[in-house]
Amino acid sequence: MDALSGATRIGRYFTVVSLVPTTLFVAYLYLLAKSGAWGGPVDWSTVLDELRLGDIGLVGVLSVAGALALHPLQFSLVQLYEGYWGVAEPFRTLALARIAHHRRRCHSMERNHISAVHDLARRRAEGDTPALPHGSAHVVATHHMKEELLRLKAAYPENLEDILPTRLGNVLRRYERSAGEVYGLTAVPNLPRLAMVARPLELDYLQSQRMQLELAVRTSVLAFAATLVTVFFMWGEGGWLLLAAVPYAMGYGCYRGAVTVAHEYGVAMSTLVELNRFRLYERLRLPQPRSLQDERTANYRLERILAGDTGLDVKYAEAVSPADDDVSMLEPPAGDETNE
Repeated sequence: MDALSGATRIGRYFTVVSLVPTTLFVAYLYLLAKSGAWGGPVDWSTVLDELRLGDIGLVGVLSVAGALALHPLQFSLVQLYEGYWGVAEPFRTLALARIAHHRRRCHSMERNHISAVHDLARRRAEGDTPALPHGSAHVVATHHMKEELLRLKAAYPENLEDILPTRLGNVLRRYERSAGEVYGLTAVPNLPRLAMVARPLELDYLQSQRMQLELAVRTSVLAFAATLVTVFFMWGEGGWLLLAAVPYAMGYGCYRGAVTVAHEYGVAMSTLVELNRFRLYERLRLPQPRSLQDERTANYRLERILAGDTGLDVKYAEAVSPADDDVSMLEPPAGDETNE
């Protein structure tokens, strides 16, 4: 049953993230090719008239082949959108220019936020606050700008040195750095272990957000590819060249959607760390920390051991029996039952 469930999840992931966007892309290319734009005047009326069962089969085969070819590249596509562009000089120059842009943007938001806070404090001393029904338009606008700047600043890492070239990269980097930070636990390298001990509901939440993120990225990549193909097909067709704006708008919209979903994925990642770090100690037979400071010290030592440091010694806690562990994974703790 577990193997069947795992296969179902993999099949659903492949269908949603790989097959559906690729099928739309291949179907769009088919419509362009049948429109007559390649070597002749555009005539959309002939597209459906010449549609045959063999053409549908060809679109299906090419869709599956394309989905299979792109599926192993999904992680690389996400990294591309995050801004990991290598060290080759042209890409490095572009990355540094984009990083400088985002650093200036962060600095400007921070400066404007401080200015708004000081302005509100001065207005409050004068008896003018946004909480009052008769608060002035200026103080209401300043308060709104302060809150909006906080929201925008949340899309960037806390430290300027962590800023990446793209919006998506900066959102993900923020949560990669902050998830588990208060406990001294680095989220990204420990996430696979935490996922192995998490409850199904918690893991499903993380996987759902990850699937939405990767679907948005894959759709955006293929939409931008369709934009280039449209320009190539419609270059000599006059006003039909504007058709390229349709897949471009879709690609940009999906990218911005990926940035939004990245926040949800980051929250899911942080939640998984917070709710399952003690379960990780149990599975590794490590003693439970008694305070936050003890936990930070223990996590520092744990990460050194998991990184291969053989110079540390750790005393193990008493082992939990498999039966007890299974019960704790499936049943709610005592006292959680609802009285009917």
